[in-house]
Amino acid sequence: MTSHPSVGLSRPQFRAPSRTTSQTQYPSSGLASKHVLIDLTDAVRGNWDGEGPSKRRKTENDSCAIQDDGGRTGPAGRNDGNSDSSRQASSRRQVLPFEAQLAQAHFDSPSNLSPSVLPSGMSSGGVERSQSLPPLPMRPGNHTPSRNSRLQRLAGFGKAPGREGVQAKPYVLEPPPFAPYFEQDRLADFFPWVGNHPEDVLSEQVTKQGFYDKTQISQNESNTARPSLYSIFKHKSGLQTLSALFVSALEQRQAHGRVTAGSTFKPPPRVTLTDTKREAWLKDLANPTVPLRRLSRTIPHGIRGKILLDQCLSKNIPTGRAVWLAKCVGANEIRAFKRKGTSGTFAMGGETKWIKDWTAFVEQFVDGVIGSCGGGHWRSNMTYAIRLSAHLYSEHLLDREHYLDWVLASLRVSNMDTVPIRLLVLQIIWKDLVQSRKYGRSLAETLLEKFHMAFASEEKELYTPVKRQLSELIRGLLITAPACFIIPSQWVDFEATLKSCLGPEQPDLTARYGRLVLRNKRLIEVGRLRKDEKGQSPREQLIRNLDSARAPLDVRQLSEMCLKTVTSQDAAIEVLLDWSSTPYREGQQGIYLTVRLLRKWNRLGYDTDKPILDFLASSRSIKALRKQSLYQLIAELVRSRHFSVGRYCQWLLARGVLSGRDALDQNDSCDVRLLAELPLQGLPAHTINLRRILLGGVLFSTADESRLVEGVKDMIRSHCADLFEMDSQIDVNREQVEDVKLSSMSWTVKSEISSWLRQVVAQKCDPVAMNDWKDINSQTGASAVTVDQLCFVRSILEEFQDFAILADVLKIASTSNDHNVLASVADTINYLFEIFSAIGAAFDLFESLIEQNRSVTASRPPTKLLLVSLIDLGARFSGEEQTVRQLCGQLAICEQKSAVAACSPVSDHMAEALQSAESNFNDEFEQLLTSGTIMDKQTMGRLFNTIMQRIENAWGHLEDDINNLGSLCSRLRVFEPKHFDGLMLVWVDHLLLSRTRPGLVQALLPLISTGCLSLRTVVSRSRVLLDDAKQEKARPFLARVSVDMLDLIAQLDLVQVSPMNQATYRFRLEQRRFSNARPLDAIYIINRAVEHGSADEDKDTKLKLQSLLASMRVMSLLRYLLVDHTEAVQHDFSPASQQISPAAALNVKQVINGLLDPGQVNDLSELDLEIQVTRLVEMADEFSLPFRQLKLRNIFEIEQRSISSSVDGAQTNIVTALFGGVKTAVASGNTTWPILLSVLDDRIARQIREEAEEQLLSAMPTLHSSQSYDDDGLRLSKIKADISMSIIQALAYSIPEGGALQMGPVLADKMNILVQAQQHQSSKSDKQQSAHVTSVEHGQHLSYNYYWIDVLLRLILLHRQSFQRSKTGPNDQSRVLIALSALLLHPHLRKNPTLLEYLFDVASILVDDLPDTARAQCIRFLKEKDKSRDPRLRFLFGYGGSAEEEGDWLRVEQRGKVGPVYPLKWWEVIQEPTPNVGENDTFLSLGLFRARKG
Repeated sequence: MTSHPSVGLSRPQFRAPSRTTSQTQYPSSGLASKHVLIDLTDAVRGNWDGEGPSKRRKTENDSCAIQDDGGRTGPAGRNDGNSDSSRQASSRRQVLPFEAQLAQAHFDSPSNLSPSVLPSGMSSGGVERSQSLPPLPMRPGNHTPSRNSRLQRLAGFGKAPGREGVQAKPYVLEPPPFAPYFEQDRLADFFPWVGNHPEDVLSEQVTKQGFYDKTQISQNESNTARPSLYSIFKHKSGLQTLSALFVSALEQRQAHGRVTAGSTFKPPPRVTLTDTKREAWLKDLANPTVPLRRLSRTIPHGIRGKILLDQCLSKNIPTGRAVWLAKCVGANEIRAFKRKGTSGTFAMGGETKWIKDWTAFVEQFVDGVIGSCGGGHWRSNMTYAIRLSAHLYSEHLLDREHYLDWVLASLRVSNMDTVPIRLLVLQIIWKDLVQSRKYGRSLAETLLEKFHMAFASEEKELYTPVKRQLSELIRGLLITAPACFIIPSQWVDFEATLKSCLGPEQPDLTARYGRLVLRNKRLIEVGRLRKDEKGQSPREQLIRNLDSARAPLDVRQLSEMCLKTVTSQDAAIEVLLDWSSTPYREGQQGIYLTVRLLRKWNRLGYDTDKPILDFLASSRSIKALRKQSLYQLIAELVRSRHFSVGRYCQWLLARGVLSGRDALDQNDSCDVRLLAELPLQGLPAHTINLRRILLGGVLFSTADESRLVEGVKDMIRSHCADLFEMDSQIDVNREQVEDVKLSSMSWTVKSEISSWLRQVVAQKCDPVAMNDWKDINSQTGASAVTVDQLCFVRSILEEFQDFAILADVLKIASTSNDHNVLASVADTINYLFEIFSAIGAAFDLFESLIEQNRSVTASRPPTKLLLVSLIDLGARFSGEEQTVRQLCGQLAICEQKSAVAACSPVSDHMAEALQSAESNFNDEFEQLLTSGTIMDKQTMGRLFNTIMQRIENAWGHLEDDINNLGSLCSRLRVFEPKHFDGLMLVWVDHLLLSRTRPGLVQALLPLISTGCLSLRTVVSRSRVLLDDAKQEKARPFLARVSVDMLDLIAQLDLVQVSPMNQATYRFRLEQRRFSNARPLDAIYIINRAVEHGSADEDKDTKLKLQSLLASMRVMSLLRYLLVDHTEAVQHDFSPASQQISPAAALNVKQVINGLLDPGQVNDLSELDLEIQVTRLVEMADEFSLPFRQLKLRNIFEIEQRSISSSVDGAQTNIVTALFGGVKTAVASGNTTWPILLSVLDDRIARQIREEAEEQLLSAMPTLHSSQSYDDDGLRLSKIKADISMSIIQALAYSIPEGGALQMGPVLADKMNILVQAQQHQSSKSDKQQSAHVTSVEHGQHLSYNYYWIDVLLRLILLHRQSFQRSKTGPNDQSRVLIALSALLLHPHLRKNPTLLEYLFDVASILVDDLPDTARAQCIRFLKEKDKSRDPRLRFLFGYGGSAEEEGDWLRVEQRGKVGPVYPLKWWEVIQEPTPNVGENDTFLSLGLFRARKG
């Protein structure tokens, strides 16, 4: 198919050459006589001298066009486009119709032209013209055309018409360049001459006065119409007759002038063109001078989708014309879905799908242009793509939601390099984004995320402009739409980022940000917490931080943490005192850490005495209090003069607590008993005298204290006489103290004896500056203390638990030249590392040992024992890796020397130690001595078996020989460690299954203490045995092995340790190291011991198990594990399997009761389970919480199962009792019960929560129930609701992931009831006209309704997931949102802006999860109720966008009723859709508007 020629170009057109042409050109061929064309507008600019008004001459619609045979109009001429000057000249020139040009030839007489300038076929005497047209005179006015102008016009005759484009906009007549002008540059109007116009008739009036185009006044009415109308007015119906005639005339006028033709609009058709013609058509479309009406005849097929956009970009088609092409193509595509025979549903679906696909093409087009950034013409291409997409969006030619989602998603996934261009696209549609919650929230999150990425990027300076732009957008969004930042789920991540965007000195933004913080935190606090996200009070957080502190400690950081966590310093001191003196914490490091912090704060000027005295006064009410720890803490402060004893004595006198007392014993309250526990060293005489007087008043003798001190000194002298050679001798006349328990003495006595022991040890060497820990070089002499003496003093101080004095003693002993003494000092520091780190002496002691080792090593090589001890100690300090590597190098050298010495022909003490009466042993060892430095595996095996046999023979009666043999094993291991370890594993497996072996502690202690065997290895081998219960040979040994393993890992008591035995002390060190490093293995051993030991028939095994479980060794181990590894113990310490024996259950119960009540103060074991559960919840605190959790879990898993078979409803009774205890705890202000219940099964927590929800919902007011409450009733109702709501919120983790399905309809019904109640109260308020009392009563009821609205909002937040899974969930959610919308619009709630804001925030959270169908239903409901104009609701539901606002003005009116909004078909809003201008060819029929013809 070929394109049709342009209309109106059937005849050649001629024009005069441009004025800019420098040379006149003549046509090469002549003209026909009847086709002579002469321009009539050749005139110079001049003045009009005529009188009268200016001539006004109308022009016809198609004066610039030529009529063809079909009557269609076309352009009068074309521009060849070769030069800008010719195009500009042609735009100023108008070519007249053929007849007018022919007639106008008389204005320029050809007789004046030279024949040389006339074209061929014309004579100088005239031109051949039509005989029917008379000659015309010259145009009036100063019109004197020059010869040159005529020549230039004639030069263009016969020239072929060129292509001249027409403007895309409707043609507007422009004055010709040579038209005559009036005096004030006003143009003289003219009509093109056609021969029959009144202006063309040269009448007398026209000749004299000129032609005036004015309406002729009718001459029919020569007189007034009064006589004619007067006769009509005399009749009664005359006026009505005239009115009817007048109305009929108007109706006829309106009817004849109205547009009655049907709409002829149809989109431009598409035709198939060749590639060449399609390219030519696209080039014409890119040319703004080519009119769209011409192009609308044939739209090429195949240009659609992304191809259309790429063609527009490559051809640089103007944006408006590109949008016109897109509309033409889109309108045809959409109408294709509505062809005859297609159902409406399918057509709508196809149209929607096509628009989405078209939107995706636009998005891909923009992405492609942005992705090509950096290529050729990238700047112009990017500008064009963004401008085109913006026009398409503004013309409503894109799927709005799809496009907005794409803009946000593309910004979210873009890298920092493309963020600026993405922000440019985003700012174009900014208004539509921020007016909807759906897109505004996503916009806020995306902007904050990108700002955080730019801020955290390594190239911060490069992205400074991006950060500036992002911060400006964020600040603008914060000002215009702060509700977009209601993002409780992401607030924790974005809070700091948003704050950094505000900038300094912006109080308005700071206030808005502060309000946002409050709003989001309010939603977060109500939101559901997971089971592992337990809310903590400042006190609980401080206790948790103190429990998690590990050595080596940073006191400065801990001090800042304490003061920052709690509100005041007094509160921090109270927590520290409570934490260090609670029986639920193991070890003494808490005491010394508290002492150190109090000393630091005292030096900073804080008053630490007052909080301590307040704590002493309140200690009477503390049931779980370790009094000795509190006495020790204050005693340490008295020693360092950080606690005023005089102030304490005055405090006692002022309170009068000593009056009426006749005794003072250990069971008295701490505030009084402390008087007998104060150390006296360094106190002034008057303070000591005051103490003596106060104690005398309660019949407490200080003389007995002095005698006890001297008696204990004599007892110590008698046990270690060689240490006290320089001290006074024992007084035989003094009363001897026999078998006194040192740990039970008062701290007055302990402190005196400890100071005396330190002085005695200090006398064994040159004087040392005791207070200068870091000046190690000041010690000029070496200590002469032996290993036995040091171990003896250490045992006494450890029993006193006076580790501060022990640190001084170790400092003195670290100057010794004895390797064994230094090794003992290192082992002591390692064993008590946490305590010495809290004191602040651990690192100084280690440095002292390292310096002394260097000094001693210079004279003689160190021993292996010392190096191993120093390496183990140095590994616990961070930053001492270099020192540890040096020590390891020394150890390697030492082991090599030992191996050479052992295999040397000249044997030393190793050969002597292996002497035996058995000849085989001696012969083999002699062969070993002569074999050199290499030992084969067979030789080592024979020697290993021999040594192990000797160890087995020495069990029970030759302890010293066992220790020596253990040392021999360690020396033998040096030759071949791997083979030796393999032999040791085989021997351990044999030992575990041996019937004749002693306890594992006795059998393995020498090997573990010397390093031949590790405790971890023994535990791993025992686990293999205990786990593999299928072995028939292992079953008889399971109980004994498990119980012995528990005995092996539990810390040995001081009573079980010989003070002089270093091997035992190193074994205790290994036990503590194992419990710290392998807590899960320790729990496993305890479980297996309880499980197998309780079921064993051997009475000795059962008795040993019960003794171990009741001992302080196992209790201390479990207490340490339960505090530091709470979750592991609660999860793994459950021998309560489904097949648990009654004996094992009883043992577990006794262990947990011992842990829970260490002082046997609140024994719960004999009470009913219901009472126990209630007491556990009511008495829970921060320190006993892990132990009560273990007890509560044990009740529900073991004890309840043991009675459930005999008692019906036992679990229900326990749950009811637990709920009652929770209510009591909430009422009393206890905040630890939620954490206590978190260990229970979710099923139990769900039962408690559902019970609380049932009580809460039943207490909610109905429409008229609030009228029956008085003031007390309202207050009690609120208290009960608060308790139930606290339980529900704390147990929100028990709500299933899919939500409680039954809660959705219930919450919707309750919310509707509250809305009705609020409306009822409002209507009642409007009708009331009573006194002040009635107004107060009404205000109370409104406040009561406000309270329940707040409660229900919190319930909705907790159960918002319930609306997502159920079938009726969207409907229930819609009902809730409609109710919230009604409350938002309620006038009385304006008095409570906080609640109104809370309502809006909750609605924002709910609407985020609302499906699109439910959202549409809500919008439709609000519009039907005429409540859709509120901006808050428009923001929440996302309606009222730009497309809707621009189409909302058009409605259908029928019979006086205004109908719904008439939807506009934006794709058919096409400019110049057809080549011809029709009467009613617009996209919207003019008949709908009753339009009249122009």
